[in-house]
Amino acid sequence: RLKDTSHLVKCTSLELIGDLLPVGATVETSPGSIMRLVGDYTHSDEGRVRSAAFRAMMTLHGRGLTLDPSVYSEACLALKDDYEIVRQEALRLVWVLGRTYPENIIVLPSSDEEVRLVDDAFGKLCNMINDLSMNVRTLAAEKLGSMTLVSPKFLHQTLDKKLMSNMR
Repeated sequence: RLKDTSHLVKCTSLELIGDLLPVGATVETSPGSIMRLVGDYTHSDEGRVRSAAFRAMMTLHGRGLTLDPSVYSEACLALKDDYEIVRQEALRLVWVLGRTYPENIIVLPSSDEEVRLVDDAFGKLCNMINDLSMNVRTLAAEKLGSMTLVSPKFLHQTLDKKLMSNMR
């Protein structure tokens, strides 16, 4: 039903995949292909479908299916989405990936500098404190409180009042 033209059908289908897909050893298709299928809908034209796709990934992760760290870049792009519901789900996904794969090294696209995933995720959450939506700002503040393993150097640099001077 994911090919249906109705966003409601797609959203419900993604929710059901997240809730009902067997994640044990009896899965007929590989877990990676399921995550790719769900991940394809994070690029949908409809914001509600994008949000449902990110939520399905989180649900599958919560049920024991492994998230691929490569999803991190897609989630970071979604932090700039026009729709609040998409930004919220992407924020949750960035937080989970930062906690799940803290030592993974990522390359920053703007400077080719290598940083730990947890440090970059912490910086992304700090930036979301300045979001236009109060709900996104609140969620970012909640998630910041539980970020562990952030390197002290990065923590001090990110929270420096000069870098976050535009906080409300």
